[in-house]
Amino acid sequence: MHPQTERAKKHAPELEKFYVQLSKIVTDLKKLSTSIVFIAGDFNSKVGKTTDSETCLGKWSRGKRNENGKRLIEFCESTNNYICNSKFQHQAKHISTWSCQRKNKNNVIINVYNQIDYILMDKDKTQTMIDARSYSGTETSSDHRIVVTRILVNWAKMYSRKPTINVEKRINTQKLTNDKNIREIYQRETERKIRTLINND
Repeated sequence: MHPQTERAKKHAPELEKFYVQLSKIVTDLKKLSTSIVFIAGDFNSKVGKTTDSETCLGKWSRGKRNENGKRLIEFCESTNNYICNSKFQHQAKHISTWSCQRKNKNNVIINVYNQIDYILMDKDKTQTMIDARSYSGTETSSDHRIVVTRILVNWAKMYSRKPTINVEKRINTQKLTNDKNIREIYQRETERKIRTLINND
C-alpha cells in the first residue's frame, strides 16, 4: 500500500521501499511475454499536468503535482508504464477519483475534488485502451471513486501460434464496477498475489 502523503514526507525510506518492491514485481511480470500488466490503486499522488519531456501522462489529469506525484511519474518513466486515466477527455467528475468536504479559513464548508487513484499499464500496450475514467455514485463505503480502464485485445494474436485466427474478446469490467462481492473478491485475490510475490523476493 502506498504511504499517505504526510507519512511519505516523514518516512522517505518507506516510500522508496514501496517503489523498489513494486518495480521488481512489475519487471518480473513483464518477463512473461503474453502478459498485460496493470497496476491499480490509491497512490495518494497528484500528478498534475504533463510536461513535454514526459511520456507516461496524457492531457486529461487534474490538480497540482505534489511530491508523491513526482515520485509516481518517476516510477512510470523508469518502468515504461502509462497512467491510463489521464488519456481520455471526460467531465471533471469522471477525472476526479476522491472527494471530501472541508472548512475554509472563513469556516465555510467547501467540496474538495482530487485525482489520486490511478490505473497504470505498459506504454507499449496502450493502443489496446478504448476508455479510462472514474465512476461516482457506486455503492461503496469509501470516499474514493471506482476507476475503470477498458481495453480491447486480440487474444488470438497474443496467445495463438496461428496468426490467421482473428478473434477479439472484450474484458467485462461492469461486474467490477457494479457488484460489491466481485470487487471484494478481486481485491482480496490481488492483495494475496502481491504479498506472495513480495514474500518470495
